[in-house]
Amino acid sequence: MRTILFVNQTAALGGAETSLFELAGALDPAVFRAVVALPGPGPLEEALRGRGVPVVHVPMGRLRKSVNPVRLALALRGLQRCAGALRRVAAAHGAEVIHANSDTAHIYTAWALHGRAPLVWHSRDLVSLGPAGGWMFRRAAAVIAISDCVRRRLTAYADRPDRLVTIRNGIDLTRFRAAGRRAEARAGLGLAPDAVAVGMVAHLVPWKRHDLFLEAGARLAARLPGLRLVIAGDDVFGDGRGYGDALRGLARRLGLSERVVFAGAVHDPAALIEGLDVLVHPAAREPFGRVIVEAMAVGTPVVAVDACGPAEIVRHGIDGMLAAPGSADALAAAVELLCADPGLRARLCQAAARRVAEAFDVRRVAAEVQALYDGLRK
Repeated sequence: MRTILFVNQTAALGGAETSLFELAGALDPAVFRAVVALPGPGPLEEALRGRGVPVVHVPMGRLRKSVNPVRLALALRGLQRCAGALRRVAAAHGAEVIHANSDTAHIYTAWALHGRAPLVWHSRDLVSLGPAGGWMFRRAAAVIAISDCVRRRLTAYADRPDRLVTIRNGIDLTRFRAAGRRAEARAGLGLAPDAVAVGMVAHLVPWKRHDLFLEAGARLAARLPGLRLVIAGDDVFGDGRGYGDALRGLARRLGLSERVVFAGAVHDPAALIEGLDVLVHPAAREPFGRVIVEAMAVGTPVVAVDACGPAEIVRHGIDGMLAAPGSADALAAAVELLCADPGLRARLCQAAARRVAEAFDVRRVAAEVQALYDGLRK
């Protein structure tokens, strides 16, 4: 039995953490044993323990760029504390591979465990790494990018590009499938049976472009009398303070207050997405776009933007619609086209279900990651 120590710097449950949860649960239990290091209790720990994955606590926090000498000294002290704890955990569990689930987690593992076990860096973001990028890459035995767009960002730091591979996120198809929850989900959102429900499911942070979604909704309001705009999600990591209030203010200025439902935190995304007529994802700087795959799996047609991760998932006019980035007019036109053509919606959804089963099943992801682990032994 080979032990894989996963490391994540937060116990909150976002897209990256959901992907970790599903990957850890999909590894072949006859060969691999997953252990997950988190900074403390939280929803991710609860989900992992519910699946029988052991969790250990290691002092970690978010690392922020700073030139303040006091903050730098505190960050260095935190790295040293974490390093000692990670070394003890890795030794106690006999970890054969250390798998960092984010850029931040890899900084911790690269500082603590370089030379003690192969380090896998799972990169899920498009942010600049600055001078640290080269150091991070040199300390990794393998680097996984969740999309080609993330991979292109990482090539600037790659001393050995052969160690860099794209493995796109997958989803658990037993959790995300059409399951007859539409009426219940719509009732929970306060939607009338004949409402046209167009929604976003995303963290409440500015780069997700909820503002563009609302502007598109304002263009559609006169043409779709039954239109209701659903904004689901909250500020999981504290990066969007005040953003929810700003969106409510924007909805008022656009005359949409009576049409917008702010649904808050999503506890059952599959059910909520099934209750929508169209899912919109307007973020142009999206590294992947997990919710797009989830919507395709449950049978809700998708409008996303033709950029970055979403453009690698959706094939325009085949299994979803892609709109020009940054254009509320383009988003509105795509949504209106879908709402006006039930046959098109049906065709796209059928193709989307096939695409997800072929390309985004978490079992495929687990097989590719296991092959990567095997390659580290050679």
